[in-house]
Order: sequence, then C-alpha cells, then structure tokens
Amino acid sequence: MASISQPDNSQPGSVQAVTSSVNQPGGRPSPQVIVRIPAQIRRLYGANARETLDAASVADVVAQLDARYPGMGERLMEPGGQLRRWVNVFVQGDDVRSLQGVDTPLQRGDEVWIVPSVAGG
Repeated sequence: MASISQPDNSQPGSVQAVTSSVNQPGGRPSPQVIVRIPAQIRRLYGANARETLDAASVADVVAQLDARYPGMGERLMEPGGQLRRWVNVFVQGDDVRSLQGVDTPLQRGDEVWIVPSVAGG
C-alpha cells in the first residue's frame, strides 16, 4: 500500500517524498531492492536502467515491473508463472534457476539483474 507523507509546513516550499510499502505476509514491509533492466527491454517499455522496488521475491519484482510498465511481465514470464527460457534473472550474482526460481526471496539491498540470453554463431 502506498502512503504519502504529510506536508512539512515548517519550511516554505518543502516537498515530502511519496513512499511505498508493500507488505509481506505477517505485515512486515518488503525489502527495497535494485533491479537492473537491459537496454532491449528498457527501449520497449520506456523503463529506467535501474529501478528501485519494494519486493519480497523475484515474482514480486516481475509483478511490480508489470504494474509500472504494462506488458513487461508477459515478456519475462510464461503464462504458467515461470521465467521464459530466454530470460535469465540473477540475485546477487546467482541465477535464480539454481535457487528457488521466481520464489527466490529477496533481502534489503539485493541487486536483481534481468539478462536476456544471447545466441549467435
């Protein structure tokens, strides 16, 4: 759920930040993670190279990216909920396919890299 801080009227012209807090089961806030998005995908959706999200798992990352950039989730995930074959996702340098897949839990400060497969000859 998103929350907006109350204006700080103590200083003229001050602006308060909009904060987001997505809760995990049990009411704990999700950790803030950094997501790196490749140029091929950024160009299609107008995304930034680096997005900061509050996400508890890789699946949460994809869902939040899809909410910000409609259609991105379909590009990254199969209808059954698994990553598409050409999409590789790394958390702190580890391929999530060797961890818990899209259910891989995230911790505050983790870096999540989305890397498309490269083929050639």
